[in-house]
Amino acid sequence: MKPTSMNETDRLIMNQLCKVCGEPAAGYHFGAFTCEGCKTKFRI
Repeated sequence: MKPTSMNETDRLIMNQLCKVCGEPAAGYHFGAFTCEGCKTKFRI
């Protein structure tokens, strides 16, 4: 099996912090990079 490489979006997210709490971001949600917890709790 060939190892998969990260795409540009994954690389961008890896270098971002959650704009609410400062934890590593899980994605771009509601106009800001956020972690899963803040995405769910605050609906930014």
